[in-house]
Amino acid sequence: LSVEDDPNWYLAEQDGRKGLVPCNYISFRPNPWYMQACPRNTAEECLLETDPCTGLPVQPDGAFVVRRSESNGPGFSLSVK
Repeated sequence: LSVEDDPNWYLAEQDGRKGLVPCNYISFRPNPWYMQACPRNTAEECLLETDPCTGLPVQPDGAFVVRRSESNGPGFSLSVK
């Protein structure tokens, strides 16, 4: 899903077909793995967090966070445990 020149339309793909969709037809659902404005060190802290009672990791191996890139304008960064 990506925004084209007109912010009222999105380019969407489903089942291999692409087309423009009016923005009012789309609702974004939050995902626990997406942190839009999250610096790298905060993402790392979330992935390495431990339970204060047990001392065990909160996130399993393979857990990940997708966030806006701090250095690559429109890009994204992936942090993986």
